[in-house]
Amino acid sequence: IALRKDKPLSPGLVRQDFLDVLLVVRGTKDFADVLSDGLLDAVKFRGGYAHAGLVQSGKFLVEHHIELLHSLLKMAKKEKVKLTLVGHSLGAGAATIAAIIFNEDEKAVEANVVGFG
Repeated sequence: IALRKDKPLSPGLVRQDFLDVLLVVRGTKDFADVLSDGLLDAVKFRGGYAHAGLVQSGKFLVEHHIELLHSLLKMAKKEKVKLTLVGHSLGAGAATIAAIIFNEDEKAVEANVVGFG
């Protein structure tokens, strides 16, 4: 696609209602992360059970990023945030829990996850 200042892109080529955001979540790095990994209890989560450390970490991600996402959305004057979370190891599990929470509780956020390791 060639872009020219005097000729705007066709509206069909640019998704104008979404703000794309990438959030990268690292895996186990320090002793605090080892403790999260070690919370092996299964806790009730959204009609099932999940690893306690992952639920705690996923909730942390949501609580610490939701205000920023809403601010970005408002500044960009978009209708919805398309959030892609990428995580490794502990980060992949936490990102998955966070995406579940975002998708079920936040109408303005559509979350997807890429996890590895």
